Amino acid sequence: MKKNTFTMKMSKTGKIVEVKGIEKLFDGLIESTALPAAQLAQMKTQLSQSYGEEAFKANMEMSMALYPKLAVSVGDKWITKGKFKSGMTADIETTYTLKDITSDYYIITGISKISTTGKDVNVNNGMKMIYHMAGDMTSDIKINKITGWMANAIILQHIKGHTELQPTAQLPDGMSMPMDMSNKMTLSEL
Repeated sequence: MKKNTFTMKMSKTGKIVEVKGIEKLFDGLIESTALPAAQLAQMKTQLSQSYGEEAFKANMEMSMALYPKLAVSVGDKWITKGKFKSGMTADIETTYTLKDITSDYYIITGISKISTTGKDVNVNNGMKMIYHMAGDMTSDIKINKITGWMANAIILQHIKGHTELQPTAQLPDGMSMPMDMSNKMTLSEL
């Protein structure tokens, strides 16, 4: 996988415009796996759904689309909207605030609302699922003033609700599963 490459184009505001070639990463991984053809196909489908070009684009944008469209001053706020796609699809609306400007960094905070529509049917391991989830996310971000790149970020996410598994031959009545997820992401420059 290390020798494979992909390209990503990003706008000035951090929106991911295009991702190409990420599927090649899966091909290299799958080719080195000694599994029967049916399992390889299932594995590739799952990888593509969770980490394919569209999912990768949406997930990268979730952490990168934080730059304002216009110049801002300390205390100013701006809003971004996006989609999270990895197993489930959720809408995310974030209000960012420029909290401070130091000699080296722009300090930005973000408060996000996350929700699923409760209508999108997602297929995972052949099972149809509908997610009824809502939550929030807070972000504390440092942007390097010289490079314009994120130098450090701490992101706390909490989502809860339930998932409906649609009826199948193995599960004729379907099932509802409660879910409560908390996640902490720490990003930093190398």
